[in-house]
Amino acid sequence: MYKGNILNLYIGKSQLKFLIGKQEVNSNIVFKHIWHIDLPQTEFGPDVCVLGNFNAKDNTFTIDNHNKHRLCITGVPLGIPDLDYYKLKTSIWSSYFENVFRGALFQIVPEENLDLSTMKLIKV
Repeated sequence: MYKGNILNLYIGKSQLKFLIGKQEVNSNIVFKHIWHIDLPQTEFGPDVCVLGNFNAKDNTFTIDNHNKHRLCITGVPLGIPDLDYYKLKTSIWSSYFENVFRGALFQIVPEENLDLSTMKLIKV
């Protein structure tokens, strides 16, 4: 719904530290400058996914070939009191950012639990 806006967000808004290999990515880089997948537009579905590996111990997301996880980013309109319609059932981590224009919901799901061709959201 807000793909263009999501792609122009700084990756630091996600509250994750991004790595490519072992090198940290500057948090002021926008998502359109890192490898990502544009998803079909739906009312509640994620706009963009980034493939990689999530490490919960140090809150890092490593963009690499192993792709055990997907960081799904969903644009959310302002004034939404309940994010449940935007939440993915298999999410293992999430954060939310909001500015004066809109919000962005960041969720990490195991790669095998998300089929991008049939993106479906289930209310938690």
